[in-house]
Amino acid sequence: MRPAILLLFSACIGCDLNETPHEPTFFFSAYPRGTTVGAVLTPTPQVRILDWTGYLDSNATDLITISLSGNPGGGTLSGATTVAAANGVATFPNLSIDKQGEGYVLTAAPRVLPASRFPALGGAFNVACACWSSKAPMPTGRPSLGVGVANGVLYAIGGYSQTSLATVEAYDPVANTWTTKAPMPTSRFALAVGVVNGVVYAIGGFNYSSGLILPSVAYDPVANSWTTKAPMPTPRSGLAVGVVNGVLYAVGGDSGAAEIPVGTTEAYDPSTNSWTTKPSMPTPRSGLAVGVVSGVLYAVGGTDGNYYPSVYGPPLTTVEAYDPVTNSWTTKAPMPTPRYGLAVGVVSGFLYAVGGSGPTGTVAVYDPAANSWTSRGPMLTSRTSLGAGVVNGVLYAVGGLPLYNGAALATLEAYDPAQDR
Repeated sequence: MRPAILLLFSACIGCDLNETPHEPTFFFSAYPRGTTVGAVLTPTPQVRILDWTGYLDSNATDLITISLSGNPGGGTLSGATTVAAANGVATFPNLSIDKQGEGYVLTAAPRVLPASRFPALGGAFNVACACWSSKAPMPTGRPSLGVGVANGVLYAIGGYSQTSLATVEAYDPVANTWTTKAPMPTSRFALAVGVVNGVVYAIGGFNYSSGLILPSVAYDPVANSWTTKAPMPTPRSGLAVGVVNGVLYAVGGDSGAAEIPVGTTEAYDPSTNSWTTKPSMPTPRSGLAVGVVSGVLYAVGGTDGNYYPSVYGPPLTTVEAYDPVTNSWTTKAPMPTPRYGLAVGVVSGFLYAVGGSGPTGTVAVYDPAANSWTSRGPMLTSRTSLGAGVVNGVLYAVGGLPLYNGAALATLEAYDPAQDR
């Protein structure tokens, strides 16, 4: 008997003999990302069965059923929802969901749930309309970037990834490819970008080493080079820029040593390389977005607390419009959902607000003529601190951060409003 006793002690070295072993359980080894209505979920959902030691139970052949535990759109999960595990792994090909919604969640459990089995619970993912499509990802994943469109090419500028970035990458929608361009002279994030006569202007922003950025810089896509321009009178980060009749209007942002949200509005005329102070926006805020429709600038959302990558105030629904002709601001209908860190694009006279924290990954459409908002379905990937640009009537949502936590996103998704019926 001595050898058997010695063997028992040897097997339990470092163990607590009074500890209850972990029960067998399930987990998703492959789980879908954002998809469109009726499309097959990808990656194909896959569930592994673990034994009480935490290793794959290669002998398990349980019948596993997958279902929706989070169903924000009231959708139906179609396909083979019950399969038998093979060698401890259950694979669910050809699953789809028939209604759009933000935050669908899958769960998987044995067909008959014994006490010794715990179901697998996945994370949230979106089901969008077919108006959204995934495109080639940016080479450099980043939030708090600036985006501008010149001559049909989208430029993603600055941002941060562990540190402030000077990175500039250009996306060609026709070729669906990215190209690295000359970096900015000064790295920065939470900047704003505007385009005048094919020249891309980077305004404001923040640098982890030097603080608020003073110089404005201009990028010439033909020469692939940057030129320093007159500094903005009020250094700011988390601001937004709109262009009306060849003049850039920089609105809002955080300013001063305490980085306090401001309503400051300043206009830059590239033809004279000079700035002019305009009436302040009624609601001081940062993390806002701007769109221009029919010569009027619309300042949308934001926060009246500090806008840093990880320190935010409450999100706002506020919309205010600036008319350069009358040099005055007017309050407009609020957004349906409060958000900051959003992006805005204008297509066919309508303003599209996408993403942002609130949290939301949804799209809201503003009709300036009716002064009203309409809610749409979600993006494929919910995110905040993203950028957006419009090329040939298609809105491109670029980069950002997941709504809660996670790595910087290189995600590029295209939204065609003409297909969103």
